[in-house]
Amino acid sequence: MTEPDNVFFRDSRRKQTEDSSSSLSSAEYLERHNLSLYLNDVVSILLQQRTEQPLQILNEYFAHVVKGNHVIQRDFAFVNANEWNRKSFIQVMKKATEKSFQDQDGTVDDCHQLLGMFCPDFPFALVHEAARTLRASEASTTEQSTKYKLVDLLAAVYKLFDVADTKR
Repeated sequence: MTEPDNVFFRDSRRKQTEDSSSSLSSAEYLERHNLSLYLNDVVSILLQQRTEQPLQILNEYFAHVVKGNHVIQRDFAFVNANEWNRKSFIQVMKKATEKSFQDQDGTVDDCHQLLGMFCPDFPFALVHEAARTLRASEASTTEQSTKYKLVDLLAAVYKLFDVADTKR
């Protein structure tokens, strides 16, 4: 069987020799680019669905990863697995909330529930820590009933969450 004659395959062979990744072992290459996470995830999805069109599922899955909306309704371990997932989650949340909640006040619990709509097990501790950073200039501790501008509290969560290699 011959390799398909398309630009992708020709370009990938040429770039492989130019790329610093070409000196890596297969496992190192997959790890460096966080590909194992996505490959394992999509294989799991394929085995659960067992569709007659697996290539369409692969195409759709990786299109979602590239667009950054692959993190919606995923557990925190997946959302937090790498920098791309964290940045994607922040972008999804910003798009969903920046206009709707611009002038809304809310509590730490409200913010946590909002985040939970997109990541069901998003850690409360991260939201609580973000609230503490907003009140850092005050001597009192954060109370769950304290009202914040939701966009400010979400921005504080994003700032904490965007830190590379967050392990919460």
